[in-house]
Amino acid sequence: MSRSASPVVITGGAQRLGLAAALALNEENYRVVITYRKQRPLLEQLQQKGIETIQADFSSEQGILDFADELGYRYHSLRALVHNASEWMPESDEHSDAFVLQRMMNVHVTAPYLLN
Repeated sequence: MSRSASPVVITGGAQRLGLAAALALNEENYRVVITYRKQRPLLEQLQQKGIETIQADFSSEQGILDFADELGYRYHSLRALVHNASEWMPESDEHSDAFVLQRMMNVHVTAPYLLN
């Protein structure tokens, strides 16, 4: 099925651009692994196509490290790592500015840095 035993990993691959990239690479017979934050019906369809799925939450450093450990456990090497995961939190009275900033920094900066 795959051009390489080493997969292409796409963070945030269950929707929008990440999903399109995962499907396109899968069609070209690459081994594809995606991350997702929330369970959704589409995941079962992707798994049926041979796309591997891993739940990951990059909003905390521990979540990032847990995902890195899972990758190391499952795969000897990676063909590519595409950082596509994102999260946008609106400013609100519910969360402090520091909370919002830290969460967004984890997803957009810390996760790519630590995973690389």
